[in-house]
Amino acid sequence: MKKMEKNIFANFGSKIFLALMSLAFVPIYIKFLGMESYGLIGFFMSIQAFFSLMDMGLSTALNREIARLSISERSEQEMRDLVRTLEVVYWGIGIFIVLIIVGLSEQIAQYWLNFDQFSKDDIRQIIIIMGFAIAVQWPSSLYSGGLMGLQRQVLLSFIDVIVVIIKGLGSVMILWLISPTIQAFFLWQVLAGFFSTIFFGTALWRSLPPSDISSSFRFSLLSSIWGFSAGMMLVSLTSVVLSQIDKIILSKVLSLEMFGYYALASVVANTLSYFIVSIFNALFPRFSQLVKTGNLLELELLYHKGCQLMSVVVFSTSSILFFFSFEILSLWINNITTVENTYLLVSILVVSRALSSLIYMPAALQYAHSWTALITNVNILSIIFFGVFSYILGGGAIAIDVAILLLIVNFIRLVVIMPIMHRRLLRDQKIKWFVYDVALPGLISAGVTWFLYLLLPNNLSRVGLLIGLIFISSIVILATLFSTKVTRNWLILNFSLIKRKAIKDKV
Repeated sequence: MKKMEKNIFANFGSKIFLALMSLAFVPIYIKFLGMESYGLIGFFMSIQAFFSLMDMGLSTALNREIARLSISERSEQEMRDLVRTLEVVYWGIGIFIVLIIVGLSEQIAQYWLNFDQFSKDDIRQIIIIMGFAIAVQWPSSLYSGGLMGLQRQVLLSFIDVIVVIIKGLGSVMILWLISPTIQAFFLWQVLAGFFSTIFFGTALWRSLPPSDISSSFRFSLLSSIWGFSAGMMLVSLTSVVLSQIDKIILSKVLSLEMFGYYALASVVANTLSYFIVSIFNALFPRFSQLVKTGNLLELELLYHKGCQLMSVVVFSTSSILFFFSFEILSLWINNITTVENTYLLVSILVVSRALSSLIYMPAALQYAHSWTALITNVNILSIIFFGVFSYILGGGAIAIDVAILLLIVNFIRLVVIMPIMHRRLLRDQKIKWFVYDVALPGLISAGVTWFLYLLLPNNLSRVGLLIGLIFISSIVILATLFSTKVTRNWLILNFSLIKRKAIKDKV
């Protein structure tokens, strides 16, 4: 348990840093490039997420298989051969991605994006550079999956921090000192992405147990994981489409400038993802090991601990962002036009993201049991539902309409998936999950935040508003931490240890 807690804290620390760094760079990008160019960055993030479906579930499969093999004897060579096999496949996919994007660049520039400041040739050139940027950093997700399976998440977190510093600060320096253009921005992403992949790959290979035999490509290993990988491919495909369908639709309907506002709101809402993924990555390998060993009692306890921890993080963060979206954006962006076009979108999208986040721990439990059909089927129905109502809205759809529709879809997904899952896995745990893991922390977090929102004075100075938000956030986080058993016990235990140490030092 000590190692898992260490992994969780390492993930949290790095993800908080990544979130802060990512948010810190956005106003600088907008200042140098303008909102239309930032719309292209939003489009880049969408197609990057869309092409992640070509992962075909292989990175998650590697995570799961490495975790399972790590508790088996004489599995060193199989682990190394598995990494080599998937590595070859992944680099081949990266080349394929470049060919696809280059081939479609003309059509995207001519028929999809709505732009004013750029020529069609400029857009085509930018899209081609985007393709290379996606391809060179593509294998990083595979190497990250292997490191997570080995539970080397402290090392992974360290590399994540180094990479985001290189990408972010490097981009700012390029825009400031060399060329304040979107082309220069994406060229740096190509270079930084290539070196980040080298960092992740080197770290994984050095972390694998040594073997006297050189690693080699083995098709038999690929076929042995194909059943689970195929299931995860469908999950990934439907999840990516569902997470990006709003932006795909709006990138066609809206101007690049207006799409930029939606992309900005999505960036803020997706700060939740940094914390969600850190918990998922820390617990999923352990779920897989417990399922393999048949330790269902510990699995049940760990599941509820994970759900409670997820709820504390999700609800405290989303409550603050929901109620104080205008104030936070005002401090962050300091541009009233941008704030007024974005803050309502942030409030809606952050609730939508919070609802989808509650599915992550149940999903980890399902994947550990090699059960991927439920998530896939619900995602397919959700995509159909979203598509039908988007068609009804038609070309007159605005960003708020699409954001509300996405919120409704994520709510339906949650209320459909959870009862079905608990009929098959961890039966009779549905009520405990709903009351103690979700409802209690959710109500306390939202209630405390709403009460403090009503008390916050109007017309505060920027410094006063910043101090007020820090104070409110501290109270909300502390109240939410005390709302669940797992975080409450952790707080009490650590407070007791600190108090004992202080008394001992004093004596």
